Formats: sequence, structure tokens, C-alpha cells
Amino acid sequence: AAVADVVARHESLRTVYPETSDGPVQVVLPVQQSVPDVDVERTTAEQLLAAVTDFMVRPFDVTSEVPLRIRFFDLDGDEFVLAMVVHHISADGASMAPFVRDVMLAYSARVGGGVPSWEPPAV
Repeated sequence: AAVADVVARHESLRTVYPETSDGPVQVVLPVQQSVPDVDVERTTAEQLLAAVTDFMVRPFDVTSEVPLRIRFFDLDGDEFVLAMVVHHISADGASMAPFVRDVMLAYSARVGGGVPSWEPPAV
């Protein structure tokens, strides 16, 4: 639910760029079509760096998939690592701080049984 909150808040995370006869176009998808699956991968602490690296380096196809990937790494059932990869077409160094802030706010709200309360982002 927290991922859906953040994707709903940030249009760039649900934008694809399909090729047309006139060249690429920008298409903002509805939230329901654009929330990426949050896969869980079991691994060990010793294998975590390699697992995260493999996850991170997989290329995006922004003509057909949203520019955000998420995975939880389950370290033997008692510790988890969240990895999120955003394509550079939708994020840069300046946008990562607000993105991470919004993920944390949405997660905290959802864990507490609520929804995030935030103002619309400045345009």
C-alpha cells in the first residue's frame, strides 16, 4: 500500500515512453496499472551485496514498463532489506531525497493503520 501511495503521488514513477510512428511519447499510466510488484527474495547476509547488485543492474525498458523496481531481500526471516531502483529518466540526485522521504512517510502511515497525509508536490 505504501508503494501505491508513492506511485500515486509521483507521476514520473508511472510514466512510460512508447515508440510511435512520430517517435517516443510520454504516457502517464493510472495508478492501478503502474504499481510494480514487490517481490521477496530469500538470501543471506553474505550473499546480499551480490543479490542487490544483480537486481540493480537489470536494464529497464521504459517503452513498456514503469521506471521503478522494488524488491525485499529476506535474510533468514528475521531481517529484511528493501531495494528500490528508479530509472534516471524519472529521478536524479535532487529527486531522491523527496522520494525516500515519501516512501518512509507512506510506510510509517500504513504500518500505523492510516494513510499518508501530505500536500500535493510542488510543480
